[in-house]
Amino acid sequence: MPAWHWNTIESWARATGRLPGLREEIVVLLGRTSSSTSPLAAQLIAAGYAKSVGQVWQVLNDLMDEGLVGRHMPEDWLITEMGRGRLIDSQEGHGG
Repeated sequence: MPAWHWNTIESWARATGRLPGLREEIVVLLGRTSSSTSPLAAQLIAAGYAKSVGQVWQVLNDLMDEGLVGRHMPEDWLITEMGRGRLIDSQEGHGG
């Protein structure tokens, strides 16, 4: 018998910002629409993927350095063609 129920663990992970997948979720969200940092961060924090705007900002900058996301001035982040390709590969690998 497991010591913990999965929904208890998942709730804790979401509440503490420890749920994995922040990078992937950013790419998924930007694959749907471009967004500025604050609304994107608010959505990710509410879903438990991140703990702060700063954390989201850091990951966005890392993804930009890797060529997966870019900026549309003055404030919007967007997915690049490389990022869209990575998203499609990821979805095909997971049956999506």
